[in-house]
Amino acid sequence: MKFSIIIPVLNEEKRLPACLDALKNLDYPTDDYEVIIVDNGSIDNSIEIVKLYGYHVITETQKGITFARQAGLLHAQGLYYITTDADARVPQDWLKTAEHAMTKYNNIAAVTGPTYGYDGNKLLNIFFALSAFFLVWLAPKHTLLGCNMVIKTDIAKQCGGFLQGTDKFHEDSIISKRIKQYGQIHVDWHFKNFISTRRYRGLNIINIFNNIINFFSIYLRGKNIHDDLPEIR
Repeated sequence: MKFSIIIPVLNEEKRLPACLDALKNLDYPTDDYEVIIVDNGSIDNSIEIVKLYGYHVITETQKGITFARQAGLLHAQGLYYITTDADARVPQDWLKTAEHAMTKYNNIAAVTGPTYGYDGNKLLNIFFALSAFFLVWLAPKHTLLGCNMVIKTDIAKQCGGFLQGTDKFHEDSIISKRIKQYGQIHVDWHFKNFISTRRYRGLNIINIFNNIINFFSIYLRGKNIHDDLPEIR
């Protein structure tokens, strides 16, 4: 099996059907990938929706995206661990593009790419994609975006995965720093994804700056400064 697709879920009943529809429409042999949904404590109808699609569900009771992504990693059987968010709408060629990126570079450990907004105004969607892309591209030896990243599963497990103490968020920066001793991270413009911008609208623009601060804090200090993110239904 080539891919393990990991989708953490917490109270996403409104946006989850579009995410799961996109997975059903992937242009890739179904025998070559698995979908693992990680329920991180949903109290709405999210998991009932998942069951209608027939996807495998596991439960992680400790709240936080780091714990959910790690739980998915422990169950992953594919050569590549690929993950996004429950509000994402992956393009039809998502796995094909990921496979191409993971095989065209030498000494590769992981690949990330731009994430476009699909529900903001045009300016916000463009800003969202370009700012995130250039942040990971300009970082020393690059870094990963959690909502659009693919990692060699064995490397993700060998390096210690996503967990760092009790940190609940910013798992992408945590694992990025660890895996560089095993191989390179590449930023590939063609490996794109589409996610909701709802956490970054209006006054929530502060979340962007908190993420940037944490990004540099993990690289310089080895720990987060902010470890919160609003739950938005």
